[in-house]
Amino acid sequence: VFATQRELSIYVVTIVAIFPLCLYKNLDSLKHTSVIGLVITALSCAYVFGDVVWNASEYQAVSTLRDNFWYMKLDMFKA
Repeated sequence: VFATQRELSIYVVTIVAIFPLCLYKNLDSLKHTSVIGLVITALSCAYVFGDVVWNASEYQAVSTLRDNFWYMKLDMFKA
């Protein structure tokens, strides 16, 4: 039930995780957790980049990059 109803999931995460953080007067206690989160994000990006580089021939990364490097849909800027 939790994963099937998006609104319920958003409310529960907001009440359980975000609301208590809003009650802090000083967020200095979260600085270590923030640094850990940044390090994990950087390691995840490095892993994905490394996986593409090491398996470039399998993923056909060079030809995909060459074909789509300047690809942009110009109609996405229409109002």
